[in-house]
Amino acid sequence: MCNQLACNVLPNILIGPFIVAWYTYKTAQTAGGMGVGIIYAYFVLGTIVNKILISPMVRWNGRVEKAEGDFRYKHVTLRNNAESSALYKAESFERFESDRLFNILWWRQFWYICWKLPNMCKNDYDLNLLMKTHFLVWQKFYNYYGACLSYAIQYIPIFIYHLYDDMPVYDLAGTISQVTFLSSSIK
Repeated sequence: MCNQLACNVLPNILIGPFIVAWYTYKTAQTAGGMGVGIIYAYFVLGTIVNKILISPMVRWNGRVEKAEGDFRYKHVTLRNNAESSALYKAESFERFESDRLFNILWWRQFWYICWKLPNMCKNDYDLNLLMKTHFLVWQKFYNYYGACLSYAIQYIPIFIYHLYDDMPVYDLAGTISQVTFLSSSIK
């Protein structure tokens, strides 16, 4: 655990702020403060929306796992106390309790999937594979439009600030590619 922390997490925590600061500086040089502001606003918006979408799913996941644990516990007690239940003629009570716990589990899983399903997107509609191969629509939307935003930020230095008016066309393509890389590295 400590080795994993020292090798994987700690370097990212120490180096991360400097990398963000460097790319922010380089983007500010090429796209100006407006470009940096747009990137950071996009990041904050994405973080807030992810928080709103993920928080209820975490609660529902906890409820489902609690119901699964209760249902498993009931099966263990049935197995361990089968002879006592038979002698006391408690089969109907045990069946009622098992059915009740199963219904709670089923409905919690149903509502969890109902919350999760609108956030999912899938290429094919095989429901057996739904949980294995899905992706969150918002995350894909955020990633895709973040890449588009990197190109849209080029509008600022080219058309608003006119920074590249005197640059030859063949050099402009390389500059646009460089600025796109810098702005996509921040987010």
